[in-house]
This record gives sequence, C-alpha cells and structure tokens, in this order.
Amino acid sequence: MSSQKSSKQKNSVSGSERNELADEVRAFAKLHHISGPQEVKTIRGQKDRAYGLRVQTCARHTFSLYHMKVLGPHLHALTYKSLSLYADKAEREPLWQWFESMAAPKAVLRTVAQKRAKKAFRAALEARGYDRYGRRDATKTGSGAAAYDELYGTVKILVTVHVTAANLEHADLTKYFCGILRSVIEPSLGRVDAGVTVLLTPDKRLIEFPSILLPPDISSGSIVDITVARNTASELAAERAFRALQDQIFQAFGAAEPATPVLRCRNATQTSVVLEWDPVQLATADLMSLSLFRNGQKAGNIPDPRGMHSTKISGLAVDTEYTFHLVLRTSAGTYASERVAVRTHKMTDLSGITITTGLLPATAREKLARAVERIGAKMVDGVRIDTTHFVTSEGRGVQWERANEMNIPVVRPEWVEACEKNGRILGVTKFYLDAVPPAAAPAQPQQRGQPPSKDQAAASEQGKGEDEAGAAAGRPDRHGRPERYDEGGDGGLDDAEEQQEKMWPQAHGEQEVVSAGEREREREQGQPRLGSRPPPTVLADDGVTGDNGGGADNGKRSPADGASFQDVAL
Repeated sequence: MSSQKSSKQKNSVSGSERNELADEVRAFAKLHHISGPQEVKTIRGQKDRAYGLRVQTCARHTFSLYHMKVLGPHLHALTYKSLSLYADKAEREPLWQWFESMAAPKAVLRTVAQKRAKKAFRAALEARGYDRYGRRDATKTGSGAAAYDELYGTVKILVTVHVTAANLEHADLTKYFCGILRSVIEPSLGRVDAGVTVLLTPDKRLIEFPSILLPPDISSGSIVDITVARNTASELAAERAFRALQDQIFQAFGAAEPATPVLRCRNATQTSVVLEWDPVQLATADLMSLSLFRNGQKAGNIPDPRGMHSTKISGLAVDTEYTFHLVLRTSAGTYASERVAVRTHKMTDLSGITITTGLLPATAREKLARAVERIGAKMVDGVRIDTTHFVTSEGRGVQWERANEMNIPVVRPEWVEACEKNGRILGVTKFYLDAVPPAAAPAQPQQRGQPPSKDQAAASEQGKGEDEAGAAAGRPDRHGRPERYDEGGDGGLDDAEEQQEKMWPQAHGEQEVVSAGEREREREQGQPRLGSRPPPTVLADDGVTGDNGGGADNGKRSPADGASFQDVAL
C-alpha cells in the first residue's frame, strides 16, 4: 500500500516538472537553438476525427516530450548521451519529426498507428520534392521540384484515435499529409537558401555568387556562364518615370498657394456697412483663421470662413469714414486683403436704403417703385443681409415672416413717401404696419377752461412756426434742442438719438416737463415710459439671424464709437 502511494507521488512530481530543464540542458538548448516541447502549436482547421491524427508545428527545433524524463530538472544517467544525439540531429536534420500517441489500450495498436503515420508523412515529403529530413531533392525537377530549399523546424504528429489511424489506407493518409504540407507546413517552415557559391574564373579569380540564382542541378566542378551588362535603356526609363512622378507631386501639392482675400463693400447706410468677399482659396494649405479688421484693429474672427462670404457691421457713426480689411491665416502663411475705405451716409443721403416688398396692390407697388427710384434707393427680391426695410400692406407671407425673424422693420409704403417729402431719412415708429396712422389718430379732448387770449394765441402760433422752420433747416428748436432724426433701419442710430434727447435737458440746465396726469398713469402702471422699437437687426442672405451665426462680437460696442461686429453667412 505504501509502495503504491510513493509511486503515484513520484509520477505526479515528474509530470509537473516535465517541461522544466536542468541547468546544463538549458545551456545546451540555448547554444543549439532548441526549445521545449510546449512550443509546438496545433494546426487549426484539420480533420482530427476523420483521420485520428493531430498535427502540430513549431518554427524552431524542440525536444521530444518522450525524452523529457531524462532532460528534466534532475540529471539522469542518459542525459549527456541524449544531448549528444540532439547535437548530431541539429547538424544533419533541418526538419525534426516527432511521432507520438496518446494512451492506447494495447501497446501493439499504438506502435502500428505510429509507424503508419511516419511512413505516410515521409511519403508525402517525397511527393512534395523533399528528402526524409526536409531538404530539397536536387534530382527532382519540373513539377516535382520542391517549392523551398528546405523545411526548418519541428513537426509533431500525435495519434489521438489509434483504431482510425491504423485502419486508414496508405494512399489516403499520404494524400492527407500532402495537403497539410502544401497549405500549412511549407508556408510556415519553408526556407530559401540565401547562401553564396564560390565561383572560380579562368584567370583564377574568386567570385561569390548567390546560390539562389544558380540552376538547381549545379554541383562542385560545374561550369556556368554568367553575363553581366549595364542596361542603359532601363536606367533612362526609370529616370524619366521618377522625374514625371516628382513633377506630378509638385503640381499637385507645391505649385498652388492660397489666394489673397478680396474684400468689397456691398452696401452702406447711415449707421451700418455690409461687406462681402470671395470664397477663400486655400490650395493645399490648412485654414487657421479669417479675421476682419476695422481701422487697423481686429473686430473679430469669421466663425465659418468656408461657408460665410459676407457680414454686417452696425452701430457706426453717421457720415464717418472707416477702413476694413481681411487677414487670412493658413499653414502656408498669412495673407491680408486690400484695405477698403467706406464712409457712412449722411441723413439726407437715401441711397443706402434697400427695400424688400411684401404683399402690395399693383398700383401701390408701381407708386412705391417710382418713389424708390426718385430718392436713389433700391429694391431687391427677397430678404437679404443688406435689406434695411420691409414694405408691405398686409402682415402675412413667407417674406414677411422672414423679416420678423430677422428683426427688419416692417413699414407701410407711406414711410418712403414721407422720406421723399422731407428729403431725409425718417424714423419708422409711426409707420409700422401695426401702428395707427397719424391721420386716423383720435383727437384729444380739450380741457374745459377759459379760451386763450388773442395775444397768447398769436405767441403760440409764432413759436410753432419758428420750430417748424428750424426743423426744416436743421436748426435747434426754440428750447435749444437739435431736431431728432432717426434712420429706422438700424437700431444704433435710434438709441443714440434717444440717449441724446434724454441727456439734453440735464446738459442745458432744463427739466423735463411731464404732466400730472402722465405721472399718475405711470405710478398706477408701475413702469416707466418705453418707446416701441424692435431690437437691433442682424441679417443674412439666407434668412439666418446674427444670433445663430456665432459672431465674434455679436452686438458688443467698442469704446471708439459704439459699433458692433456681427458675423453673418450668405
């Protein structure tokens, strides 16, 4: 009982340490480039059950698992003898072949299966043009010649089903191994001889010539003819092809360079300027940024340089000259456009007005067209970035909706007639589409009291006439205030005038006169008096407002004159 237990314990220890090598064996394996049996890998895709075999390969020489009992961590009496046999085998045989089998019920069955597998595999090597050690057979030429000079490595054939392997026909088993050699073993273990052959010339000179370039039937003492000449025609053809490729690369990537931006003014009003430019031409360079400069100072970056070709700058001063230019920064350098000088219009210059019409009767449209032509303005089809006013008589339609979305003043045709009559641009507050016309305004009830005397009435009429005359001539009224003007199309002008009018009484020592009834109504409503005015307008040709454009400044005022830079795409 104790002897059986010690035997089992000894077998278990040897089984766990069968892949470990002694120090002397490890040094020998390193010197001869031999690996352990665990390095072999099973070939995938083979039919193990059909033939009862399993083929494993390794690109290096490996020890046999059967010999590991004398090559293990503990030295054996046959260790050095086995190492001597392995040294001779490494020098003589490039392809090592191990034929092993799993446990079989009978030893004779295991032996027969291994012998049949060895015989069939060596027959397959011969059929593929190799000898029994994996070298190319020089006697075979043509279709029977080997594809490689030699097969180097280890092939392990493991018999898994002994009955199946023992009962297979030799021809079938040979055909199976030929397929394995052709598809797996040769591509993974095949080698081409990269050595040199020493040739002796008639004048006793030695020439080292690659062996792979010699015919397969060459041996010592053979005489070969070798001719080496310079191929000038091929050299010229190769040089021409190379130069053509260089020229093609240069024309594709080096000839063109980014173009300088071209900036121009599309339209100008009293307080705004619409600028446009050609699409940027980058050639093969990478775009870094496209910036707009005003009076030599950076106003902002164009958020989408490839898609945006115009922008509107509002909040400028009246009758003031500005200079603008673009700066294009690319990986190929920086390019600046020519400076464009633009002067904003005077209040009496109506040529900057751009009108888009909505739903109007035919007669009203013709009348409006004649009035626009007389004042020097222009009419365009559709709402664009340079549209300053939208004239219509009905609040509906696609263009009317776009005008509202883009905060463009929607006025009646009477606004154009009033501008023509006064000879200057007027405010749009009284001419909004939903505003009450001045002629239809309800009359204010007169307060009961004694009628004014004749002297008071004459003084009132005289003061009224002086105010009207001063307004027509552009002079201050009788209180010393300048007459208020408003462009209507740009919010910056209205805001500036309102602020100026509010600050006038304080600057001149006057107090604003507000009736008691108005103060009472303000106190009851709990809110100050506000003028009905649309927010500042940022327009785009495609109907997109400046809020969605992601401009650089987007309505922020600079310390110079309160102008804002607004980026708008076409």
